[in-house]
Amino acid sequence: MVEPLSVEFHRSAGPGRDALAGTFHDFELSPEEDRTWLGTERLSSRRAGHSDRVATYELIFRRGGERWRVVLTDDDLDAWLKPLVDRLVQLCESH
Repeated sequence: MVEPLSVEFHRSAGPGRDALAGTFHDFELSPEEDRTWLGTERLSSRRAGHSDRVATYELIFRRGGERWRVVLTDDDLDAWLKPLVDRLVQLCESH
């Protein structure tokens, strides 16, 4: 049995954007998202720290006893990473 996935999401304030935060339990990833974010070579933080030019995104994934953290900026978001970040932003904004 696969343990449920929880995702903590934080976006720092950036140009024209407020900070956002949310925690989502029993979160479902598509197979592509699972491979991209949680696959055998999990993403690691690309850039640390806050930038006044771009927003910083922090995602903390928890499944069972495992925990891993990814920190990205707007500049890091590509075609594989942006869809999940956009979905989490929409979920935060709708709550």
